[in-house]
Amino acid sequence: MNRTLARRMLVTDVIPAIKAKWPQDQKATLIRIEQDNARPHVLEEDAEVLAAGRADGWNIRLKNQPSQSPDLNCLDLGYFCSIQSLQSHTSPRTTEDLIKEVELTFAETTAETLNKTFLTLQLVMKEIMTNEGRNNYRLPRIHKDKLINAGQLPTTLMCDAEILFSAHSAIAMLSVEQIYAEQLRAVQPRPVSCAGQRPSPPQLIPQHQPSLLPSAF
Repeated sequence: MNRTLARRMLVTDVIPAIKAKWPQDQKATLIRIEQDNARPHVLEEDAEVLAAGRADGWNIRLKNQPSQSPDLNCLDLGYFCSIQSLQSHTSPRTTEDLIKEVELTFAETTAETLNKTFLTLQLVMKEIMTNEGRNNYRLPRIHKDKLINAGQLPTTLMCDAEILFSAHSAIAMLSVEQIYAEQLRAVQPRPVSCAGQRPSPPQLIPQHQPSLLPSAF
């Protein structure tokens, strides 16, 4: 896989398939194609992909998933597990055999399975916000199969306003800390070294120096 092949697959396969299956009266709605940050993948603002996504009044765009966050990828949460299970049932010997098995697994994936996967994604998002961006969380169980049997499986989950407010506050504090660290590095003198001499350590800023934080804080 390289960037040229990735672009061609998006333009000739993925985007046309979305347009064929998506409700035509909702084509102006923003549709995001999520991809990871692998180097062979195209950039989010790739001109050819953007043009294909906007043609005929559509609004299809690329979005990179957060780096090192597999729990925020629906494929990692559900579909890839189905593909990995093939190893215990089949033994593809060629690339063509592997492609055939992957396509078969995709065809057997039901809307119910996809709904369960997206609900898991929403649970992950909620727990990440609750833990202020950290990944040391335990995913709660909502017993999806029982809800399905009772005809009560939701399509979306509600998020408490307190959790959302806490997440926004954590992001704001992180931004302030980053600004402060950048300003601190900017005022520290850079060490000057001569040939054969070790560079002198950076000087510490005296405690009486005025704060570099914005006045609002």
